[in-house]
Amino acid sequence: MIKNWTVTTQPVKNGTNGIIAREKYLLSKSHPNHRLTENIISLIGSPNTSKRISLIGEDHKLKQKYKSRKGGRPLSSFAIELCIILPKKIRPSEKNWINIISYICRSISISCKLNKEECIEFKKNIRAVCHQQNQAGSYGSGDHVHLIIGKVINGKDGKGGKVLTKLQKKETTRLVKQCFNYAVLKELGIDHKDYTPKEFNNAKKLEVWRYNQQQFNNIKETQRLINKLQNQTEKWLKSLSDNNIKQRNRQINRIRNTLNELTNKIHTKDTKGQVKNIKDHILKNGGNI
Repeated sequence: MIKNWTVTTQPVKNGTNGIIAREKYLLSKSHPNHRLTENIISLIGSPNTSKRISLIGEDHKLKQKYKSRKGGRPLSSFAIELCIILPKKIRPSEKNWINIISYICRSISISCKLNKEECIEFKKNIRAVCHQQNQAGSYGSGDHVHLIIGKVINGKDGKGGKVLTKLQKKETTRLVKQCFNYAVLKELGIDHKDYTPKEFNNAKKLEVWRYNQQQFNNIKETQRLINKLQNQTEKWLKSLSDNNIKQRNRQINRIRNTLNELTNKIHTKDTKGQVKNIKDHILKNGGNI
């Protein structure tokens, strides 16, 4: 018995560059992560869908910049990516996957309380790609779908209007897991509560090891970003003494971006103190962050 079929959620960062990178990754047959991928199937949308998500996001970001006189953090993530995964030996058909994804997306739209017009725009911002995996052996990922959903939907003027902030909340991830459980049961007749993973004990040990490794890598990345932030702050302070307005603006924008990246990282007591000291130093010198 397992609690749920596997669902992971992460924001697609870095605006348009992030969307383009994910689109290339999803369709790449030569990527090292896809060495066990037997087939890549585009289920919903196309590269043009990803392009549309980027354009709407950039339009909203521009409008946000002109509307806000006090500044504020610009939208840096234009989409959310869900990865819905089934164990090996379970292989839905293309039609099964489309029905599963459609049910999940319909439930998300209801949860976000979208009206009829917004639902139409929401559907245009859905990109889904299936990776069919080699089914041999007990370890490794089974068939899965990468589901990218745009965070911004068009306003009445046909341009970026409403930001679906709810997409990144934990309650949405819980909803998707529930929907995935139900849709698999409905489409394939397989109940997650009746499924027992093979080599359960070994797999559990492997997951603990992988979790610890991920934690270590995350903390290591946090420290790298803090070092980067310190370097940017020194350059910003120098620009103040040199009265170099162009360099001052460039560095403060870089500082904001780095701080934004740090918000999603794991922080120890020491790293929290480091970030706070740097921010206090910037604010003391008149920095608007």
